[in-house]
Amino acid sequence: MQTPVWLPVPYAPEKAGKLEQGLELDPVLCQLLVQREVEDIAAVEAFFKPAWELLHDPFLMKDMEKAVDRLDMAINRGEKILIYGDYDVDGTMSVSFLYQFLLDQGHREVDFYIPNRYTEGYGLSEEGINYAANSGVTLLITVDCGIRAQAPVDNARSRGMDVIICDHHLPGDEWPFATAVLDPKRPDCNYPNPNLSGCGVAFKLAQAMLRHWGKSDTELQALSDFVAISIASDVMPVVGENRILATYGLRQLNTTRKYGLQALLKVTSRRKPFRISDIVFGIGPIINASGRMADADLVVKLMLATTRAQAKEYAELLRERNELRREYDKTTADEAREDVEDDPNWEARKSLVLYQPHWHKGVIGIVAARLSTDFHRPTVVLTKSDDVLVGSARSAGNVDLFSAIESCEDLLLSFGGHTNAAGLSMKEEHWPEFVRRFEAAIETLMPEDGLQPKIKVAATLELAKITPDFYNVLRQFAPFGPANLNPVFVSTKVKAFGSIDLLKSEHVRLQVKQETGPVLHAIAFGRKEYFELFSQHEEFTIAYSIEENHWGGKKKLQLMIKDIDFTGEKWPHSAD
Repeated sequence: MQTPVWLPVPYAPEKAGKLEQGLELDPVLCQLLVQREVEDIAAVEAFFKPAWELLHDPFLMKDMEKAVDRLDMAINRGEKILIYGDYDVDGTMSVSFLYQFLLDQGHREVDFYIPNRYTEGYGLSEEGINYAANSGVTLLITVDCGIRAQAPVDNARSRGMDVIICDHHLPGDEWPFATAVLDPKRPDCNYPNPNLSGCGVAFKLAQAMLRHWGKSDTELQALSDFVAISIASDVMPVVGENRILATYGLRQLNTTRKYGLQALLKVTSRRKPFRISDIVFGIGPIINASGRMADADLVVKLMLATTRAQAKEYAELLRERNELRREYDKTTADEAREDVEDDPNWEARKSLVLYQPHWHKGVIGIVAARLSTDFHRPTVVLTKSDDVLVGSARSAGNVDLFSAIESCEDLLLSFGGHTNAAGLSMKEEHWPEFVRRFEAAIETLMPEDGLQPKIKVAATLELAKITPDFYNVLRQFAPFGPANLNPVFVSTKVKAFGSIDLLKSEHVRLQVKQETGPVLHAIAFGRKEYFELFSQHEEFTIAYSIEENHWGGKKKLQLMIKDIDFTGEKWPHSAD
């Protein structure tokens, strides 16, 4: 793992000073607010109390009126509606959300379809359209897919179906000719939040339907847990409207009465209160495991389960699939790391493109994410499926991954995704040329210091300030996620207090203190290299975030150490 550089997050001290005067808050907390562009009293109140009423008008989205009119007609006529989604977390949550919404509105002529990752691949498939046609579907609604599916949409329309697309991926120069195309990333769409998740777009359709019927959209709060899971798992920015939806969704998740979510949360072994990180590292991977190892229909069946026994059965199947996924994940990741390290020139490269025909298609996305983090380079991991190479890509170093892949479009059979994550396929003979051109594109797009891992430090903090009162305000900055990161603080002249333990041969647990102030618990996950260094240095500087640890019915504040500076060279900055 490369040693990260610590960089202070910029802010305007004069604006933080004005907030401090008006709010009588700790200066560090005012600094954090200004870093988030929360710069006056009214903005602070809106930030600390995300309000449902501040959600944007759904009719600001292009084609929303067309979508509402067609869906309203289908419901009034009792037409058969099919919801077609992707096999990842966002896709399955989108399907579950919209399906349950229609059931809640009394519409029973509804079905869902999720393509098989291995036999059909991503997006609208011929098998799916055949299923819809044979089932008598007259309205097909895609969620979390469809924006680049011109030929499949034409096929569906030729077979008597109208199509509403609900997607959030980047469109091409043109998009399908459908009844309505809802996508905030359409260049002709002026919707204020272009960073909705796929489930978020489905939410806006439901919100618009309720307003069309003269109903309150607050009833959607009961389904907002699906939206929060999608926002966290699809790594959407947790600001503005997304932060409101994530806040309400997490509240719902922590009090959910849905049998499916209750059973799922039980098999994750996560403890309340559930946070964004619990979704990212606990709930999301188990949901994803279903589509990676078999089919993702199981997830939707779990989410819609109507009995505890049914939910328990489905959740146990998901747990088993996740255990299998972990085995494949570890084997593939180990092999991929060896492939990188066996290449004497890998450090000179700006990107990694790895291929083995036997790697399991279901875990290549996870492996790409692991390697992009470990080697801090945009990474593409490919395997072979039906004589075609299929791959997943993950970004690193603030590089626009999608643009790099798009520059190789003529070599690809298909591709799609976001700035930070994408999928693609190609003929095997194009792989060497793709490696060359993708590297060239990344080299052009990557900033000069793009290969250097960075820790963004929000503020210097005295350990004595870390009190329950300080933390009670700090936790109101949550939910944390992209664009609203859990702040990392730096404390200098820190000493270890008491014993230092190495847990499971990889995690370091200790207590820390400064010359004055309290003794605090701290843990450094996956940083066993620190263990020996503590005996060689009496003082050190730590970069960390603060969390509340819940164990045995008790709460305690704990420092989550991101990095330790034993030399005093990483943080020469004076206290802010």
